[in-house]
Amino acid sequence: MRLESDRPFDASRLRDNLHRMADHPIRVRGHFWVASRPHAACVWEEAGGQLSVGEVGTWSGRPPRTSLMVTGVGNERAAIADAFAAALHSPADPVGDDRLDDWFGVQTDGDEAV
Repeated sequence: MRLESDRPFDASRLRDNLHRMADHPIRVRGHFWVASRPHAACVWEEAGGQLSVGEVGTWSGRPPRTSLMVTGVGNERAAIADAFAAALHSPADPVGDDRLDDWFGVQTDGDEAV
């Protein structure tokens, strides 16, 4: 299943929904961005119950996207898709606290929310 959006994840919503997205016997690979770090291109790698996320640079002039490819054999499809949608930033909401320094390090001036 491919989960895609032109919207970023909201940092708080991502933390709140992470277990609903990741605690399944699945394999996930993809890239994403976070509303509070609009210039940072991030990767998502998950397999065997282990999740790794991290920044890999900037979008280098390309439009940022959130895209995860999920593979598995269970019946978690709806739960994962719902958690993905719930973690996305709503354009009507202000950008909240980042809360991701423990994952991505402290933001530099160039990564602060705009």
